[in-house]
Amino acid sequence: MTKGINRYIEKINIKIDEILDESPKVLKPVMTHLKFGKGKNIRSKLMISTVLDLENEVTEKILNLCVATELMHLSTLIHDDVIDDAPLRRGIKSIQSKFGNKLAVITGDYLYTKCFTIVSENGDKALEEFAKTIELICLGEVYQLQNNMNFKITDKEYLKIISGKTAVMFSLAMYSVVVENKETAEILGKAGYYFGMVFQLVDDYLDYDSNYEQTKKEKFKDLKNGVITYPLIKTFEKNKELIILLENDFSEKNIEYVISEVLKSGGLSETKQLIDKYYNLGKDKLEKIINLEYNNTLEVIDLIYTRSYK
Repeated sequence: MTKGINRYIEKINIKIDEILDESPKVLKPVMTHLKFGKGKNIRSKLMISTVLDLENEVTEKILNLCVATELMHLSTLIHDDVIDDAPLRRGIKSIQSKFGNKLAVITGDYLYTKCFTIVSENGDKALEEFAKTIELICLGEVYQLQNNMNFKITDKEYLKIISGKTAVMFSLAMYSVVVENKETAEILGKAGYYFGMVFQLVDDYLDYDSNYEQTKKEKFKDLKNGVITYPLIKTFEKNKELIILLENDFSEKNIEYVISEVLKSGGLSETKQLIDKYYNLGKDKLEKIINLEYNNTLEVIDLIYTRSYK
């Protein structure tokens, strides 16, 4: 990653910390805890790199959009942990585990309001896009809840879920930084959508990849929580008896057996094929407006993409 991008990321993190520090006294302990659990700023890096590759100026408005996007993402993670009853987030105690579900939900809602405040104060045309994105994220979560323990879910139904849960935020990130230029924004938004699909499918892949030890996510967490992801769906297509097995007895023993079948069946290789497909679709979109031989944007995407090949 170029020093130029990291310089902007430092500014974004300072702004986020200031917002967390300035929160009401009743939320101070939660916000202090949040500062230790921030992620790798993938979305902000994508936004800054896109602006630089387009040879545009990284203005204060752009930095504010990055901050708003990171706050939105942080909010969704807090709500996800409440839904999943997750004890940990990135190796530390989750908000709901440390402070309880009620305060976690309120904290997530509070961060949503801060996100909208920043975008509205920015006087930015992206406000409507932020609202639409949060709506789609919420719907994606609802669809996932409806399909929890649905062992007959199709790959198309699952891709619809993750397009709302994950891909739309990547789409927003790339779209919003050039929102004034509708034609360019739509191309970048589509590229962001494809790269968001890559991001989620790589996560799905790594959940079953026994050779990958760098992730802090609990192994096989999705299936144990009744969340059916792409590698498992492709395995079910080859062996429908596994569906019957889990429907009749969702026990630890049967879960472990199904996991072993995923590893043997080719479900992971089919997931990789789909990851490659979305990655190339995103590259094709980027190539319409950015020289891929000399750019930062694809470097950021490769941080996501190459995780599945380590």
